[in-house]
Amino acid sequence: MDVQGLQGAVVDKLVEMGIGYLSKNPEQNLAKLLDLGERLARKPEHRQMIAHFTSLLAERPSLREYVRRVLTEVHPNYCKKFLLNLIVHASLLGIPRQQEMGAQLGVNVPYTILIDPTEACNLRCNGCWAGKYEVHTLPYPVLKRILDEARELGIHFIVLSGGEPFAYPHLIHMAQEYPDIAFMLYTNGTLIDEEMADQMQAVGNLSPAISLEGWRHTTDARRGPGVFDRVMQAMDLLKERGVIFGFSVTVTRHNAAEVFSDEFMDFMVEKGALYGWSFHYIPVGRDPDLDLLLEPEQRLWLAERVVQIRETKPLMVMDFWNDGELTQGCIAGGRRYFHITA
Repeated sequence: MDVQGLQGAVVDKLVEMGIGYLSKNPEQNLAKLLDLGERLARKPEHRQMIAHFTSLLAERPSLREYVRRVLTEVHPNYCKKFLLNLIVHASLLGIPRQQEMGAQLGVNVPYTILIDPTEACNLRCNGCWAGKYEVHTLPYPVLKRILDEARELGIHFIVLSGGEPFAYPHLIHMAQEYPDIAFMLYTNGTLIDEEMADQMQAVGNLSPAISLEGWRHTTDARRGPGVFDRVMQAMDLLKERGVIFGFSVTVTRHNAAEVFSDEFMDFMVEKGALYGWSFHYIPVGRDPDLDLLLEPEQRLWLAERVVQIRETKPLMVMDFWNDGELTQGCIAGGRRYFHITA
């Protein structure tokens, strides 16, 4: 094992021990670990980050509840794989490796890659941005080559889209073959049955972000009759097994108030979602509809509403457009992210 691999193994073990320690008494033991981390941190910015997080925990009951949810509702396999990959391989070790490789190669090495393993999909949603794609599927050796190159560059967080990623026949094999990568999948959720949920619990590094348009009527109107109920069933299966999952909403002129209401957000927490993504509708793909575009006033409201939700709900919600400030601007063009289609 090389020095980098040995360093990663040591950090993996320390983080795994820390997660186990936290799960015994989340609130009390987290305070002890944060205090220890602040005293041991070598860099001033790291001490500042820990101190800021500690103060937020003291100020926000919703953040304390969120930490409790993560430490008590998530299956151990997801603590040892998905969370550990995000904390250690993608961030603590991954970012310095990306910077090192970027300097060597003279290019920007992104934090994550979005890959469409297949453009096949079992639904035909109105206005789908990928709806005009021809149906291609990446041969597994090609996907494997991409993932091998990503790891070499220090990239350990991969996002899968499509098409429908659960229609990709090599999905579980891929997760087994790359246990040190955290995979997040944008999915319609309708292919997640008991067998798939069991397989996800076993591999521990696949996290689905399930698409919804709002309540039953709104979701089924765009995605097809019965889709909402199938998504609810999938969420129940995932929650029962401690799988980390989230939701994804395409925000339009007509559903913005619905999907960002207190009632809908509280319902997502109740269903077991730990995070949510918000995407403003863009009129591209199959049958683009200008009537779905958000009004300027709605975009402004969403910028304030997302922050309010993060401050008051035990749920991490991110707005792919309005949260650009958190990433110091657009992440595309290879700066921190790029997209490989099938």
